[in-house]
Amino acid sequence: MITALLFLIIVLFSGMMYAYIYYSKENVLKDAITMYNNGEIDDAVEKFRTYVVMRKDDVIPRIYLSKIYFEKKDNIDCIRECVSITINKKATNQEKSDAYAMMGEIYLEQNQINRSAQMIAEGLRQMPKNPKLHYTLGLIYLKTEKINNAIVSLNNVLANDRGHIPARLKLAYIHQTSGDMVKAVFQYKKVIELESTNQDARYSLAMIYFNDWNYEKAYGEMKFVKETEENAVNYNYVMSKYFLEEEVDKKRALIYLEKLLLVEGNSYINDVKYEVGKIYQELERYQEAFDLLKTIQTGGKNSIDIEKRLYELEKILNPKYYEELLEKIDYNKLSVQETEELFYKMLDTLGYKEVKLFDRGKTGFTVLAVDKYRPAINEKYFITMLRSEEEITLEQVNDFRAKKRDEKAQFGILITTSMFEDGVTETVTQEERVTLIDKINIYELMGG
Repeated sequence: MITALLFLIIVLFSGMMYAYIYYSKENVLKDAITMYNNGEIDDAVEKFRTYVVMRKDDVIPRIYLSKIYFEKKDNIDCIRECVSITINKKATNQEKSDAYAMMGEIYLEQNQINRSAQMIAEGLRQMPKNPKLHYTLGLIYLKTEKINNAIVSLNNVLANDRGHIPARLKLAYIHQTSGDMVKAVFQYKKVIELESTNQDARYSLAMIYFNDWNYEKAYGEMKFVKETEENAVNYNYVMSKYFLEEEVDKKRALIYLEKLLLVEGNSYINDVKYEVGKIYQELERYQEAFDLLKTIQTGGKNSIDIEKRLYELEKILNPKYYEELLEKIDYNKLSVQETEELFYKMLDTLGYKEVKLFDRGKTGFTVLAVDKYRPAINEKYFITMLRSEEEITLEQVNDFRAKKRDEKAQFGILITTSMFEDGVTETVTQEERVTLIDKINIYELMGG
């Protein structure tokens, strides 16, 4: 009787101890998961490690540890946990294939292409439709420049996970770099539908619209982008263009343009200086306008207007100098040959190349020209230089306009070795694309 009672007590005690140890283990795992979810990563790692010692065959803590190590770029520990998952009999095919996908991505980052591909192949044997595997396979194809295969793999990702944003961004990038903007825009828009604050999609879409001259749509996307050191140039230039061209709020445009003046490596710097200089001039900040426009390299697309503005500004800032300069300049003393040399130097400085000669003589020269830097663009420039002692009249300017229209030229430039009569320059509108250049402009443009 006593023996039986002792045996019963031992059994009950053992059961209680087993239950205590089992539930203690479960509490360790629950605590670890809670810590992970709360962002207490280091404490969570210690708990997961403790639990692994207690329950070596449980796959759950290893999955969490592999994720943590992967996020921390602790590749050796991550691979160790992933290998443990792939050989764990209790792990599901999904869990094993995810582990292979993680190892594949690590090896790809280390540029171990073959090893990465082996991991992906192993994972696909476990679960052929795992989108994580197809995504990494797509990255492998991109790395090895097998673009068509990359597109197939990334589309396989979307076939199994329509909301896979990285795959959509990669597809958009591939289409954008290959020039298929329709497909690129489609993918970027899909990303924004899934995640409205996605910076990569917003920024890339804004630049596509901007390069297509659609400043309103470009602004519509760029306004959701956070300005960073990396995107500062394009961000501010897109924003400024919208307020210059669409909204026509030059003071707001100036905010972005002035920031661009301070950014190093600014590929738009000459355009920015030009736009800021124009705004300063309108705001009667004449000295600032003059100083800024003076720093712009000659020979660009705005060279003529810049020289005309510098002329107007210096007349305001230094009227006596220009009165003396007006008396000093006399291109009519040049021979016909010297005038011709001057004319063609001006063409070169302005960035044009003659394609047809109409007139050449004592009274001047007339040619049809194209942009020498972009000759493939079908834009023609009708350019005339008039040698004259007398000021050029409105009738002469109108005659030039008529000849420009007859030649179906998109742009016209009328140059004179004298000046234009008062009021003539005011008749020229921006829409007709006619530029008038007098002897002062020639002097400034050609450096005297």
